[in-house]
Amino acid sequence: MKMKEIDILNTIADIIHSKKGYNILCLEVKKNSSMTDYIIICEGHIERHIKSISDEIEKKLKNIKVTPLHIDGNRNSPWIVLDYLNILIHIFRPETRREYKIEELYKDAKIVNVKIKERKRHD
Repeated sequence: MKMKEIDILNTIADIIHSKKGYNILCLEVKKNSSMTDYIIICEGHIERHIKSISDEIEKKLKNIKVTPLHIDGNRNSPWIVLDYLNILIHIFRPETRREYKIEELYKDAKIVNVKIKERKRHD
């Protein structure tokens, strides 16, 4: 059975959160873009953190038979994009996100409220 888009979006947001990614924003851009249906934007602290988030998304989605068409960026990049055709994931350093202002390109897009699983804290 194929996963619904919202379930994949929730899974991606949960993976980002589990890897300590932050400022997660999911936009439905079907009416605003011919390239994709959804865009997820988030931040990581440093390049290594961004790469770690990207690797985890790729690994976990591969486990559910969802593979990227293309990945742009590498372990030294302040911005990595994972292209899943109908979902684009942008992982930024905070200053790079502020510089490129991707959200402003889609200011009329609908915000999708993704659900992140609550995790128990281990003290």
